Amino acid sequence: MPKYAEFLNCTGTPKAEKAFLLEYQKAVLLTLQKEGIIDQFQLEECIKKMELQYR
Repeated sequence: MPKYAEFLNCTGTPKAEKAFLLEYQKAVLLTLQKEGIIDQFQLEECIKKMELQYR
């Protein structure tokens, strides 16, 4: 019988949620760079702007 992940509850805080969202967006940007959609300069600029936004 296969096992599946089950969501039990959410214990996030506003600070943790912002940190998670920032890391998630960075992962998306890295994927876009890896696929050749954005270059290194665009990646770095986007990350800088996002980090300023979440301060």
